[in-house]
Amino acid sequence: MPEAMVISARIPQPAPIPQGNQPEGRLRSPKSFAFGPFLLQPERQLLLRDGRAVRIGGRAFDILTMLASRPGQLIGKHELIEIVWPSLFVDESNLKANMAMLRRALGESHAEPRYIATVIGRGYRFVSPVRAFGDGYGI
Repeated sequence: MPEAMVISARIPQPAPIPQGNQPEGRLRSPKSFAFGPFLLQPERQLLLRDGRAVRIGGRAFDILTMLASRPGQLIGKHELIEIVWPSLFVDESNLKANMAMLRRALGESHAEPRYIATVIGRGYRFVSPVRAFGDGYGI
């Protein structure tokens, strides 16, 4: 079955920003990302749905930030693992578990993705239109 997707913006991958007290490998972005009812503010480590905070683990947050910052682009499983778990040997099952947690937090299912599509055997793609703006503060 062909995969249909609509992307409203092509956003280049933001470069990680060095932070003094930031744990190694934590993905940071200078932008906020809006998609559906969500607002993702990487600098504040905050995901809002209709203005209310959504509880999400740190690794799942980093995965979401990576995907939302590169909408429409296929991001390979190994690339995600290298960025989210730097300098660690991690089994793909950790990525799958965090992806399942992330999908629950976004209110979607694997079978009917609104935000994250699985490209079997290769990786994941953010398929929702994304608006990037601001500096992550005072939005």
